[in-house]
Parts: sequence; structure tokens; C-alpha cells
Amino acid sequence: STAEVTVYVQPQFISPEAVDDYQIMTDTSVGGQTVIDVLANDIAGNDGVRNFTSWTNGSHGSVELITDTDGVEKLRYTRTDADAYTLDSFTYTIADNNPNHPSSTANVTVELAENVDTIEYIVEAMSPFDDQATTTAVTVENQFKLRVSVKDSRTSVAPAEAGVYAGYVDLLYDTEYLQVVPGTLVHSGTFPDIAQGNSGIPGIVDEAGGVQDGVVQSEFSLGSQQMELFTIEVIALAPTLDSEGLPNSTSLQTDPADSSPLHDTLVIAPAPAAIPGLEINYRSFDLQILGGAEGEALLDTNGDGAVTPIDALGVINQLNEFGSSAVAEGETAGLDRSFDVNRDSFVSPLDALEIINYLNEQALDMGEGEGIEIVGQSTIDTTVASNEIAVTEAVQAEVIDEFLRVRENEIGLAYFTGGSQDVVEEDSSDLESTIDELADDVFGQW
Repeated sequence: STAEVTVYVQPQFISPEAVDDYQIMTDTSVGGQTVIDVLANDIAGNDGVRNFTSWTNGSHGSVELITDTDGVEKLRYTRTDADAYTLDSFTYTIADNNPNHPSSTANVTVELAENVDTIEYIVEAMSPFDDQATTTAVTVENQFKLRVSVKDSRTSVAPAEAGVYAGYVDLLYDTEYLQVVPGTLVHSGTFPDIAQGNSGIPGIVDEAGGVQDGVVQSEFSLGSQQMELFTIEVIALAPTLDSEGLPNSTSLQTDPADSSPLHDTLVIAPAPAAIPGLEINYRSFDLQILGGAEGEALLDTNGDGAVTPIDALGVINQLNEFGSSAVAEGETAGLDRSFDVNRDSFVSPLDALEIINYLNEQALDMGEGEGIEIVGQSTIDTTVASNEIAVTEAVQAEVIDEFLRVRENEIGLAYFTGGSQDVVEEDSSDLESTIDELADDVFGQW
């Protein structure tokens, strides 16, 4: 058998590339200081050297170069006034040791306080299994969309008249945990004109957005609801763990677009006008990435944190739609890698079988005190000729009252499972029959 594998190659940079930063100050009093490791997300060139060549002060704070306790050069921002400003910014420039290589400059936004009653840029992670639903957690190897929206939250404008005519923003992400899938930046139909955006530099989706179509105000999309600006697909690379190995999260941060006036944020009412970049609310989103390469996490195909018959049903539904075949890669249509439970690069009845076997074992472990009755059924043949896997595993299963409820919210759905495994040596390979029998095991009398 054959399988298609897509490899996404990261671009190579001859010279360093500075990437924007967004830093929330922990001490906002006059004289309060925040150390910013701006080099942490910058791209090293061929020689790996990133030297500071210059930096500027902010409008409300001074900036100095320091060597931190870990021996790394960083920039320290010190607030110098008590003005009621919420955001400040400064720039820095880096270069390597080759005088023939260009330098690179980035902007650093410092949040002294959150802007309110203004325009908001919002980022969300969409479920790998339903790109219309948001999620706060994904699993390593999941490919999913990030959605960036803009919202007119000004209370001075009636909701029916509110709205954004043009929106552009940066999106910052940590390349340790996420990788952009090339060619997946998609602008929304609400902002189709002058569509811009560059995702070629790891760590930033740069200057992305667009303008509403036309010039007739009555034809614009209006309202104070979120308006999708763009989506982009990413792959989860590693679990988010803290220094002690405990679950943590990675932050996705919207960030001011740098090119003005070309990429200004423009509102429609009460009259067309640009909103200054430092008066906008740039919201962040914390995403947890779960380890997905071992243990029960592989069985949790829908990523809801629990292994239930729904996970087996998800595999069966995929098999009914696509048949037994190689997992999809990149933009290839086909089976999702999350349903490849045994990680053999194919999705087949074997994957549903692994989940059913696991649930059977859990049912047996519950013991007689739980009132479980296991009733034998006919053996299920799981030989899959399409990928030449010889199968000798089979399952017998029947409904078990109140066996398992979905997650901790106990929504009251009772599921099936239970049974034992027998070794069989049959040689038939009717895939549709196998899928139907697996589905019967999942549903039972449910």
C-alpha cells in the first residue's frame, strides 16, 4: 500500500529577523520596570548571531540594554510618567557579524493597562474536528485553524451603526508549540478588498487583514458583533508544559499592525475615521496543547479529555465516509490523523477496535459492584485487505447500563460496552460489514 506524506519546510534566513513583541507590564507605577526577552522569538541567521545595534525609548518609558541573571542580553522598560495611557511602544534593531547582511527592526508594544470601549482584535482556536466551534485545548499533531476577528465595542455608537471598514493586525505565536501551514491564510468575505498578510516569518502572521467591499456605507456589514478578518491553519508541535512538567498553555497574541496609514483600522460611524493603533484592545488567547503520542490521549479522538464510545463512533463515521485509507496530510481530503489511534498511518476498523477493547477493559475493572452484565455477541472479523494488516483480534460487546457518562458534566447519556477478546483466524475482509458490526457494538441498544 502507499500513503501520501506532506512535509512543510521552514524557510531559511541568511541574516537575523527581528519579530514583534507584546509585553504586559507587571509593575505599572512610575519607575516600574519590566525585563523583556525580545530575542527569544527572533530568527537567527546562518551564523546564529543576533546583536543589538540600536533601540529607542517609548513615549512613556525608557529602554535600556541589560544582561539578565541568565546571562542573556535583554531590554528593560522603565515607566517614566503617570499619564493615563494604556499602550506604549518602542523599536529595536538587530544584526549579525557580517557587515554585508541587512539588519532587522521590530516593534515592541508595552501594555500599561487594557484599552476599553474601543475596537478589539480577537484570536480564537477552532476545533480540529469542527472548524465552526472554538476550543481551548488541542492535541499534538492536530492541524486546526486560528481565527482572528475585529469587533467594534464602542458604547458611543449605536450597535446598528457600529462596524469596522478596514482592519489589519499582527498575530504572534510561539514557534516552539505551533507551526503555520503554508498557503492557508484565508481572508474573510467581509473584508475582501486590499487583502494583505504574510505568514512567511515563523512566529508572526504579519499585517493581515482587508477592507470591506465598495464605498457605499449603507451596503457595509454593520454591527457590534465579531467580524471575522482571516483564518490560518497551524499544527500543534509539542505539549505545553511548565518547568515541572505540569500542564500549561501557550499564548496567542494580537498585535498592532506597523504600516500606517496603509494598514490603519478604520471605523464607519459616526463618520469614517482611523482609530490610533495604541488605542485599540489587542486581545490574547491561551491554548493548551496536550501530549498526543502515548497512552489514553491517542484514544481520545475528539479531544474532549475523556475516552468514551463517542471516540469509537468518530472513527466509524470517518470509515463510513472515506473507507479504510491513509490519513490525510496538509490539504489532502481524507481521514484525519486524530482517528489513526494505533499510529500506523491508516485509519481502519482496527482503530475503532482499540478504543472498544480499552472500554471493555475499563468495564471489567469496574467489578460486580457496579452492576455490569456482559453478554457475548458474535465475533467481529477485522481483517483489512486494503492495507494488508492481518487481524486476529475480535470483540464481544453489549450495552452496559450507566457505564460511562460524558466527561465530568454528567449530561446523562448512558453508553455501552463490555466484553472479552478472543483470537480468531478468519480470512474474510468485508470492510463495510466490519464497520457495521463495530457500529453495532458502539450503539448496542442506545
